[in-house]
Amino acid sequence: MSTRSSASSSTRRRFIELETIHAKRDMAAASATISRRRFTNAKFNIVGGDGAFFDRFVKAVSVGQSIDGVMDSSDNVRNMVQSRCALMTRPSSVSSRSSS
Repeated sequence: MSTRSSASSSTRRRFIELETIHAKRDMAAASATISRRRFTNAKFNIVGGDGAFFDRFVKAVSVGQSIDGVMDSSDNVRNMVQSRCALMTRPSSVSSRSSS
């Protein structure tokens, strides 16, 4: 009976992993569609330079995607960022006390 239970658990895990992959794929496709629509009507004015603007732009997009990947795959990083953001948005009563 335990073999049947572990097989069922394994099947469920695989199903969840596959659904996660499908959801991420769908989100990426939707994001690409939105980006395509935004860039379709965008007007870029690149003046001078040797392509450094484009290189910086591509690097910024790459860094953003890397950060998204880390946030998506690491619960520890996500929790740390969420707690840090909560601290930053909380009204600071400490600074008002120290100034008086």
